[in-house]
Amino acid sequence: MNTCEYKKMTRQLDLQNYTKTGMRPEVNYVLGITGEAGEIAEIFKKVWFKGQKDKLDELKDEIGDLLWYVVRLADSQGWTLEEIMADNIYKLLKRNGGAINLKRVAEER
Repeated sequence: MNTCEYKKMTRQLDLQNYTKTGMRPEVNYVLGITGEAGEIAEIFKKVWFKGQKDKLDELKDEIGDLLWYVVRLADSQGWTLEEIMADNIYKLLKRNGGAINLKRVAEER
């Protein structure tokens, strides 16, 4: 699945009815991002402080939930993931003086 297909599927699955509450969908997306980030932090807390290494099995699912909210928020603003990823790399390259190891990037593909 690519990012465009994923975005289309999130649109179809986003069946929340915000008109009854008068709440904008973005509120749900932002709160969802916060909640899922908290669940990811909770996994690592249990791994690091309680030694529950089996909790790492839940990490992929939680990252997926986080991604859903990020994609919905981006889509609500008219942005694509590709656009956000490119802008983010540009920002990071600028911050790091444009230093990037292209050979390593190619090897990691």
